[in-house]
Amino acid sequence: MNKLQLLITDIDGTLLNTQKQISKQTLDYLIHLQQNNVVIALCSGRIPAELQSLVNQLQLDKYGGYIIHTNGAGIINCKMMLVYL
Repeated sequence: MNKLQLLITDIDGTLLNTQKQISKQTLDYLIHLQQNNVVIALCSGRIPAELQSLVNQLQLDKYGGYIIHTNGAGIINCKMMLVYL
């Protein structure tokens, strides 16, 4: 049996609800996955600065998640990411 090791998800219209927020249930589940060694990668057309609040909510810096930003122009390891303002 294969164990899930990586979850890659789009943001707008997929991860975020119609209010542009992550639901509590989804947030709790994604944190749970990371606590069980599943790496999360967020994919977006957005620039890194626009993803900072999601990185913080999901604690991607703590768990070593990634963001694939600007329509795939870059990949950032959140554990090594500087704060974008």
